[in-house]
Amino acid sequence: MSANINELAGGLAQSLAPIRRDLTAFSVPVDLRELTLTEGTEDGKRGFGAEQIVSKLRQIEVLMVQGKTAALASKEVGVSEQSYYRWRKEYGGLEIDQAKRMKELERENQRLKRLVADLSVEKQVLKDIASGNF
Repeated sequence: MSANINELAGGLAQSLAPIRRDLTAFSVPVDLRELTLTEGTEDGKRGFGAEQIVSKLRQIEVLMVQGKTAALASKEVGVSEQSYYRWRKEYGGLEIDQAKRMKELERENQRLKRLVADLSVEKQVLKDIASGNF
C-alpha cells in the first residue's frame, strides 16, 4: 500500500515539474515596503500616519507646481487622486507637528466619548435600581 502512495506521489511530482518551470517565468519580485501601509503609523492600523500624509501632500504640491496634474502627481507619490483630495481637505495647510497633534486630539476625543457613554449607562442603571425598576 505504501509503495502505491510513493509511486503516486512520484508520478504527481514529475507531472507538475513542467508546470512549475512555466510558472517561474511569471514570478515578479515584489518590494514589500511598497505594499505595507501600516509603516509609520502609531496604532498599527491600516493607512498612512499623519506625518506621512503631510509629507506626501507636500510632494504632490511640489510636482503640481512643476506643471503636473493632480492625478499624475498623486500616482508618482504612490497614492490615488481621491486620497490626495481627501487628505488635502483634512490636512491642507497643516505642519507635521500640527497634524500629529490633531490625530492625538481625535484619539483622545474618541476615548472620552466612550467614557461618557459608559458612565451614562452606569448612571441610568443606578437610577433604575434606586427607583425599584430593575
